Amino acid sequence: MRKHFFKHCCFALLVTALLCSSISIPSFAGEIKDHWSYATLKQWEQEGLLNKEIFRSFHPDAAITRAEFMTLINQLLNFTEESTAIAQYKDVEPNAWYYTDIAKALAAGYMNGTSANTMNPLGQLTNEQAYTILARLVKTNGAFDLTKVSDHHAISSWAKTYISQVLTAGYVTGHDGKINPAAVVNWSHIIPLLDRFKNNDRIFAFPGVYSAGSARNVTILTDGVTLKDMTITGNLILSPAAKTVQTVRTTIKGTILHKDIDEILETYVLTDGIYEGVAQGYGGTVRLQVTIQSGKISQIAVLSHSETPAYWQSATPILEKIIQTGTTDNIDSVSGATISSQAIFNAIADALSQAKGKTKVSGQSKAAQESNSSDDDNSGYSPTEPNKNDYSKLFLPDGEYIGSAIGYGGTITVTVTVTNGVIAKVDVNSHKETNSYYEKAFPILDKVVAKNSTNVDTISGATVTSKGLLSAIENALVKVIPKEKEEYADGTWYGQGRGHYPYDRNNVKKGATEVKVDIKDGKIADIKLLHFGDDDEYERTVGYLKINKYIIQKNSIKGLDEIFAKKTHPIYDEVSRATNSARGYVNAIEHALKRSMKYKKDQKPQRIRSIQLMDIGIPGIHYDETIDLSNCTVKVSYLDGTAKTLNFKDLADEEITCNYPVTFTIEPDDPNHYDNQKDFELTFTHAESLSKHSSGLTASRKIVDLLFSKAVFADKEGNQLELPLNDNDFLYTIELPDNSPLKLGQLDTTTVQIFYKTEDGSPEPKANLKAATMYAYEVPMLQVDMETPIIKGSDKIISQNKYNSLQFYFKKKNAFNKNDIAKLEIAENPVKLKYKVGESLDLSGLKLILIDSDYHRFILDDLSKWNDYEISTIPANDSELQNSGEQEVIIKHKDNGIKTSFTILVEEDNEALDLIKVYDESGQTLWAEIHYQGDNFITLTIDKQYRENALAGKWSVKFFNKAGMEIVANKINIAGNVAIVDINDQELFVNLEFN
Repeated sequence: MRKHFFKHCCFALLVTALLCSSISIPSFAGEIKDHWSYATLKQWEQEGLLNKEIFRSFHPDAAITRAEFMTLINQLLNFTEESTAIAQYKDVEPNAWYYTDIAKALAAGYMNGTSANTMNPLGQLTNEQAYTILARLVKTNGAFDLTKVSDHHAISSWAKTYISQVLTAGYVTGHDGKINPAAVVNWSHIIPLLDRFKNNDRIFAFPGVYSAGSARNVTILTDGVTLKDMTITGNLILSPAAKTVQTVRTTIKGTILHKDIDEILETYVLTDGIYEGVAQGYGGTVRLQVTIQSGKISQIAVLSHSETPAYWQSATPILEKIIQTGTTDNIDSVSGATISSQAIFNAIADALSQAKGKTKVSGQSKAAQESNSSDDDNSGYSPTEPNKNDYSKLFLPDGEYIGSAIGYGGTITVTVTVTNGVIAKVDVNSHKETNSYYEKAFPILDKVVAKNSTNVDTISGATVTSKGLLSAIENALVKVIPKEKEEYADGTWYGQGRGHYPYDRNNVKKGATEVKVDIKDGKIADIKLLHFGDDDEYERTVGYLKINKYIIQKNSIKGLDEIFAKKTHPIYDEVSRATNSARGYVNAIEHALKRSMKYKKDQKPQRIRSIQLMDIGIPGIHYDETIDLSNCTVKVSYLDGTAKTLNFKDLADEEITCNYPVTFTIEPDDPNHYDNQKDFELTFTHAESLSKHSSGLTASRKIVDLLFSKAVFADKEGNQLELPLNDNDFLYTIELPDNSPLKLGQLDTTTVQIFYKTEDGSPEPKANLKAATMYAYEVPMLQVDMETPIIKGSDKIISQNKYNSLQFYFKKKNAFNKNDIAKLEIAENPVKLKYKVGESLDLSGLKLILIDSDYHRFILDDLSKWNDYEISTIPANDSELQNSGEQEVIIKHKDNGIKTSFTILVEEDNEALDLIKVYDESGQTLWAEIHYQGDNFITLTIDKQYRENALAGKWSVKFFNKAGMEIVANKINIAGNVAIVDINDQELFVNLEFN
C-alpha cells in the first residue's frame, strides 16, 4: 500500500515540479489557443501547475532539452548528491548552468550519457529516452509484448525493457499502432502524459492483458484488452474499437462510458456561463440548467422532468456529487434508477457540449440526440439476430465481459459476469429501447442465467428488444475461449509437461516431466510420476502426492493455479521454492487428461506417447546461413512401449510436423545489430496424440577464429629463434641449449613476431601486437598480447584471434648469471619488522630474488652469502636503531641503480624506567626524585621534616618512563624507610635517607 502511495505522490510531484520550475523555456510567437493541447495547458494554468508567464509565451510544440529535463527532475526529487563521473563528459563545461544538475542525475542513476564521454545536454529528448527516465524513476513493474507495436524494430535495444514497463502501466497511447521511439518530445505531448500520471489515469492502446493495480479513469482504445486484478475508482471509457473487453477480478466503481475516438482524445476548455441541456429519461425529457464557473461545474438546476418520482428521488443525489467535484468524472449511476441517472449524465453532457463550443443550443449534442430518439425514428435500425448459443456444455473462464448489439431503439450494451464457468449475472449498461419494450424483455436475462444459454424463447411483445439483449450477451462472450466440460475416457494416459526448464535448451536434453494417469468410470483413479524433467533438487515427492490427492478428489486440476498464486495452501508449503517444477508436474497431468478427453470425443487411437529432439545435426546456428535440418534426429516413443529415432525427412510419415521447414535462415531483429543473439524455438508436434516437444535454440553472427602458425623471437644482436604454433595451445615451453645466444631481456614488440596460418598457402600475415612483456618466474616467461580488432554491430561475420594472449616459458640449465644482476625483488620479508629504539636490525628470514638481464632468477636466502653476490643493506644488519618511526631498509647491489626495499617500524620503549619519585602517603606531596641509572639499589635523600612519616612507612613511590608516562609496578612493599619493588620483571630496593 505504501509503495503505491509513494509512486502516485512521485507522479504528482513530478508534474508540479516539471511545470513550475524556473527553467528558461524559449519564447515563440503566435497564439496557441487553437492548438489541440490548449485545454490541458489551460487547465494546468488554472490549477497553478503551469507558470502563467510560460503559458503565455511558449509554444506547445517547443522541444525539451535533456538538461532542462534533468534540472526539473532534480528539483522535484531533491537530488543533492553529485557524481564525480561528470568529469568524463567532455561536452559538459564546469561553468555551465546545468553542470551540477547533470552530476546529480548521474548520481541518482536515471540518466546516462549519449556515449562514454558525451552527454549532449542541450540536445533534444526522444520518446524512448523520456519513457526510460520515467520508468527508472517510478520503477514500474511488468512486461509488454513489444511485437504488438508496429514500429518495435525502431526501439533501441537499451530502451525495450523500460518502454515495455510504461506500456504495461498504461501511460503511453502511441499513434496508429506506433510509439515513434525516436520522435522528439515536446511540451504538447509530455504534458498529457504527465497529466495521466498526476490523475492516476491509464490508457491502453494495444491488445493484451494488463494488471495496473488501482487507477482512476481507464480508457481503452483497441480491441482484445483484458483488465486483470484492477480497481477502477472512476470510469471505464471504451472507444468504438474496444468491442470486447474482458475483466478478471476487476472492480469498476464508476460508469462504463462509450465515446468516439475524437471525443476521447479531444481537449476542450469549458467556457464560463449558464447552459441548458436536455436528454430522454425513463418517463420523458429531462431538462437541466448547468452553470460553469472557473472552468468547472458550479451549479445544476432541474428545469423540468417527467420521471417516476421514486426513480427521480433515487437519482438526484448524483447532482450534488457532480457540483461538489465540478465534473461528472468518477460519479456512479444509481442502482435501481439507471435510466434516470443516465438521463442526468446525458443532459449535463448536452450542456457541456455548448460550454466546449461544439454545439450552439441545447439538444444538438450527440448525447441529447441519441437519448431523445423517439420510437418513430427506430425504423432505420436492423436488430442483431442472436445465434442462440448453448454454453451449458462449455466451461467459460471467470470474469466480466462487455458486449453490444442492436435492439429496437439502437445499441444495447451489457456486462456478462461468469462465475465458476457459468453465466452468473447479466447487467444492462446502456440501451435506447422504448421503456415499455425494455421492461417486457428484461426477464429474458434471468432465463439466460438459469439455462446458461442464449437458446431461450424471446419475449412476446418485445421480440426485437429480446433479440438485442441476447445478441449483446453473445457479443460479450464471442472472444471468450471456453473450455470443454471435462469428460474423460477410461484407460491409462501419458502426459508430459515442462516446469523449471520450459524446453530443452541448445540441445541439452533434460526431457519433460512425464506422468501416467489412470481413468476408471470417467473418474481420475490414480496418478504416477514416471520421469522428473528438472534438476533433482527441485523434486517435491510429498507435494506431488498432495497434488494427486487434490486432483483425484476434484476430478480436475482446477484451482491449482490459484493455490500456487496465493501461497497459503498446504500444497504450496510442500512445493515451496520449486513451484515451477510443480507446475510442470501439473502440466503433465493436464496433458494426460486432455488426451483422455480428446479420445472420449473422437475415439481416434493415439499411437504416440512422446517426442524428443535428440540431435539438431548442425554445429552452429548463424545469421544469414542456411540451417539444414536434414541430419536432425527425433526420438518418438509409442504407447506400445517401442521407440524409433527418425530423421527429419521421416517425420511426415508419422504425421509429426515442425514449425520450421527442413532448410531456413534466421535474421537478426535489427539489421544493424548482428551482435545481438536471437532465441527461437524448434517445435515438433503430433496433433492426433497432442504430443509436442520444443527445443530452445540461439542464432548469432558467425565468428571465425584466426589461428597462429609460428612465433619468431629475435634479439637486437641478430640472434633468432623460430617456434611452430598449434591450433589448440596458448602456452608453450621452450628448451634453450646452454650455449643459446638469444638475449631474452631484449624481447619486446619490436623483436617478436606472431604469424597467422593461411589455408591457401599464401604469405602468412603478421598479427598486430599490443604488448610483449617478460616476467621472471621460475623460468623466464614472455607474454605476448595481440591487438583486438574493432567490431561493429552491423558486421555479419567477424574474425578474431582464437587466443588474444600467448605465453612462452624459456628453460635453460645453469642459466642464472650472478655477474649480470639486473633486478632485485623480495621473496619474503624478515621475520622481525617491529623494533624498539636501541634494538639492532635483524634480517633473519629475509629471502631475495636475484634476476639477471635475461630474466633468469636465483633465490638468495643465506645472509652469509650476500657478499658473494655483492648485496648489502642500509642500515646494515645488526646495526643499532636509534630513531623512532617508520624506516626504510634499502637492499642494494654494488650498482646503486639496482635496489629494492622494505619498511620497519621503530617505537619508543615506553616500558623503560627513567624517573623515580617519592611522595607522602596520599601521593600528593613530592618529597624527592631521582633518575634511574640501572642499579637495583636506589637511595633518595629527603628533607628531615618527613623523617617521622618515612620511618613509619607512611610514604609512596611512583615510576615514570622518558615520555613522562607512569609505569605501574607489579608489586610494592614498604617497611619503614625501605621499599621493595617488582617492576618490569626486576626487583628494586628504594631506600630513604634524611638531610
